[in-house]
Amino acid sequence: MPPKSVEDYFQYKPSEALNIVALALFSAVTLNIAVQTVKYKQKYMWIVVFTGCLEVAGYISRLIAGQVVNLGAYIANLVLIILAPNFLALANYVTVGKIAERLELSGRFLNTKSISTGFFVIDLICIGVQGGGSAAISSTLQEDGVASQTGSTVVLIGLAVQLFFFASFTVITAYVYFLQQTKATRKVRVELYIGLTATILLITLRNIYRVVEIA
Repeated sequence: MPPKSVEDYFQYKPSEALNIVALALFSAVTLNIAVQTVKYKQKYMWIVVFTGCLEVAGYISRLIAGQVVNLGAYIANLVLIILAPNFLALANYVTVGKIAERLELSGRFLNTKSISTGFFVIDLICIGVQGGGSAAISSTLQEDGVASQTGSTVVLIGLAVQLFFFASFTVITAYVYFLQQTKATRKVRVELYIGLTATILLITLRNIYRVVEIA
């Protein structure tokens, strides 16, 4: 039976005010990062700008889906907000790889290519799994207005795998910082580690929240 109200999709009434605040914040931060990326010519940071654009599009869709029964907007909100942080994680992988190279650390895996490529491949798998689950949810919503339990399970698996490997990446980041403090002759600014720590914590919290929400 097709949904008759917004609550049938979300299982609750989304807060319009909170969605507007989130949209405004993501828009402002994305614009600021885009300006900084152009200014400092760090091309890989366009990944973060792309992530921000996905979040902005996701919250625009969420605003629409939260006001009227609109399957397309609900699906866009679901897919974009779930997948966007995967790309932010990629920027973290590249950053840690660049730090390792700048510190001239030895080791087969302590370089930009190894760290970013290895975790990027894992991220792509997670994106594919989560995207497949989201597609299954979308398909059943179109047919009978009820989210697929199988699709939700697939998304959960993708999130769980991502949490595991992101925890592994966190250990690598801590190890690189440890080497800087104990063995490296060169240093990078501590603010960079603070930024990495903040994004790692926020992405981890986001994944845990999504697991709880979907479960």
